[in-house]
Amino acid sequence: MTETNAIQSDFDRLALFDSDGWGHNSHYHPYLLKQIPPNCGQALEIGCGTGSLSRLLSRKADQVLALDLSLKMIEIAKLRAIEYPNIEYQVVDVMDWDFPKERFDCIVSIATLHHLPFENILEKMKSGLKPNGILMVLDLYDLKGKSVFK
Repeated sequence: MTETNAIQSDFDRLALFDSDGWGHNSHYHPYLLKQIPPNCGQALEIGCGTGSLSRLLSRKADQVLALDLSLKMIEIAKLRAIEYPNIEYQVVDVMDWDFPKERFDCIVSIATLHHLPFENILEKMKSGLKPNGILMVLDLYDLKGKSVFK
């Protein structure tokens, strides 16, 4: 089993325990939402999980594209977002995804980048941002340049 498949399998199992209540990640949602630029057209969330932040983002952005590697996470996110027509959820390995060039006014990711090659994903995210777009990352990272989980 590859590392990506192992991560996907782990998060498929974790999705079944998500109650959509308070968690250490959701604690930061209000702060992050205050950073969203006014008149935000397109927002991207990488590692959206069951969609709690993407639903909040949809109130501040015209369109939200929310990506996750876990099929189960996306299935739950879609069920919880029935009343949010401006969110599109996709099951995607973001490292294989072709980022649209300069499409997003805002890109956000919580607790996802530590699973990815850091420099590579930052370059991809940068290419997807419009000029003057905002990138918000909340994650754990070792100062020595290595993920704390590898």
